[in-house]
Amino acid sequence: MEAEGLTFGLNAIISILFAAAGALGFWYTIKGSVNLLEQRVKTLEAIDKVLHKRVEGLKEEVKENRDKSDTAISDITGKMQAMELRIIQAIHDSKL
Repeated sequence: MEAEGLTFGLNAIISILFAAAGALGFWYTIKGSVNLLEQRVKTLEAIDKVLHKRVEGLKEEVKENRDKSDTAISDITGKMQAMELRIIQAIHDSKL
């Protein structure tokens, strides 16, 4: 009976050791996956920050260009009005 009990005990210990080894392997696999996912999230956050910074820069550039074009249009309109007045004045002077 002692040999039977010893065999049962050895089988149980071996089963527990293999189960622990499998669980440890599974844990390392999951840990590796989690580390990869954390690295990807950090990379995506860094890319997100760069993109937001770039978009903000482009918004500022568009605003500056819009202001410049508004100023240029105002200048051109003013010059066209002055030229129009000179043309009308020249026509008026040529009639006299």
